[in-house]
Amino acid sequence: MARDDRPNVYWDKTSPEPNVDCLIIRASAIGHSCLYELIAAGQGFIATAFPDMILAAFDAGVEGEPVVIQMLRDLGWEFDESGFQEEGHLVVGPQTYIRFHPDGRAVPKTKEELHVVEVKVFSEAVFRQARSHGVASTFAEYAWQLSSMMITNNMPGVWVYAQKDKDGVVRPDAPLGMEFVSKPPVPYVDLIAKAAAIRTGVEGKDLDMSPRPCDDPNHWPCRYLYLRPEPEEEVIEAIPAIDEEEFESLISRYQAYAREVKVAKEADEARARLRDDYVLRWGSHRKLRSAKKLVTVVPGKSVSYDFDKMRKDGVDLDKYKKVRETPYITVKDLD
Repeated sequence: MARDDRPNVYWDKTSPEPNVDCLIIRASAIGHSCLYELIAAGQGFIATAFPDMILAAFDAGVEGEPVVIQMLRDLGWEFDESGFQEEGHLVVGPQTYIRFHPDGRAVPKTKEELHVVEVKVFSEAVFRQARSHGVASTFAEYAWQLSSMMITNNMPGVWVYAQKDKDGVVRPDAPLGMEFVSKPPVPYVDLIAKAAAIRTGVEGKDLDMSPRPCDDPNHWPCRYLYLRPEPEEEVIEAIPAIDEEEFESLISRYQAYAREVKVAKEADEARARLRDDYVLRWGSHRKLRSAKKLVTVVPGKSVSYDFDKMRKDGVDLDKYKKVRETPYITVKDLD
C-alpha cells in the first residue's frame, strides 16, 4: 500500500462517472474541522507540505498495516482477499462522492459477518487514549471515514489499532486494540450536509479573492495559511528543519535548569541566559513547535526602584520607576 498524496478534495472525470466532472472528497478528510481547507483543496490551490513528524506518522501507518493484518490472520480472522484497499464511493450529492479505500473486509474470529476493517497505528500515548476513550476520541476524522465505508458496504466496522515502538515501527508482538462499531458513528444525513457545504464553497468565489474567514484558525498544521494569513497570536509555526535540533536542545536545557533546586541562583541565571538566547533567535514568533516541544513566548515586564536615589531624594517613588521588558517562555512536551 502506497501513501495517497492526492488532495483532500478534487475533481475527477474518469470515475465513478466516466466523462463527467465529479467532486471527490476523500473519506479521510471529510471530517476535517476546517471547511476552509477543504474548499481550498477543491478549488485547486496547492497545499503546503506536511511537517516531517506527520509524514513520519503516515509512513508508520502504511508500513504497519500489513503487520497488523497478519496479526489478525494469526488470530483466526478470515479476510475477503478482494477487499484490501478496494476503491469505493458513497454518493453524497449530484456528481459528488466520498471516495475511500478500506484496509480490508474480514470476519473476525468471534463474529459471524463481514466487517469493514480500518487499521490505525498509534504512539503509546494515543494508544492509551484510544483504549480508554475510543478511537473516535483520538482524531475526529476517523468516525467520518469509517461511517462512509460502513454505509456504502452496508456492514458493521471495526477499528484495529496497534502501538508503534519508539522507532515508529509496529512489531509482530505489538500491543493491539479492537473497537467494534455496529452502526455508523456519523449519520448519512450529516455526511450529505458536509459534502453539500464543501461543494457550495468549491463552486463559490475563489478563496484568494474572497473575505471568507477560516473556520478553524487554531488547528495545526494549516496547509493553506498563505491564502489568508491568520493573526500572529493565532498561529503555531513549525521550526524549519534546519533549526529543529538546535531548538529542542536549547529548550531541553532550559527545562533541565528549571528543575534544578540545589543551586537555585545559578539555575536561574542559566535559564535567563537561555531565555534571552531563545528570544533573540525566535522571539518574533509567539508560538513555535517541533516534533516534541511547544514553546510560547509570553510578554512580560518587571518593575524595580532605584533605592539609592530614593534615599538621596526622598521623592515620589514613581519618578524613579524603571520598567524593563522581560519576556518569558512556556514549554509543553508533545510526546
